[in-house]
Amino acid sequence: MKRKACVIGSGPNGLAAAIVLAQAGLHVDVLEAETTPGGAVRTLELTLPGFKHDFGSAVHPLGAGSPFFSSLPLRDHGLEWIHSPAPLAHPLDDGTAVVLERDLVDAKSALGIDGAAWVSLMQPFVEQWSKFAPEVLRPVLSFRVWQPIPFSRWTSR
Repeated sequence: MKRKACVIGSGPNGLAAAIVLAQAGLHVDVLEAETTPGGAVRTLELTLPGFKHDFGSAVHPLGAGSPFFSSLPLRDHGLEWIHSPAPLAHPLDDGTAVVLERDLVDAKSALGIDGAAWVSLMQPFVEQWSKFAPEVLRPVLSFRVWQPIPFSRWTSR
């Protein structure tokens, strides 16, 4: 008799769990309350027709950049990660807003006098993402520091 598993929720974590269980030979049922899969990373037309909203995750680069998801042929099954050039904005009391740009050069320009500090902080992670991501996105119980210097940049500020 084939072993069975039931995963509740079809967000990235639920789907990752279902995939690992299926790869291990289990029969997996994924139960989702909504009509479309994706959990908080779904894109929905919430206001105007054709105007797409990031439903729940303000920024989801960790899913798109995940070593696990990157190892799977998800595009062959219809997954398309949609990336906004400006993934988030924060309104200020004076009516203006600070916009986080996807591109570091654009972010530096948009952040004015703070732009150079932002680039200094983020550039090492952008340049080393392929080494950094597998380390910080691994299961917590197997976490180890691969390079103390980039990690220390986060804690030294």
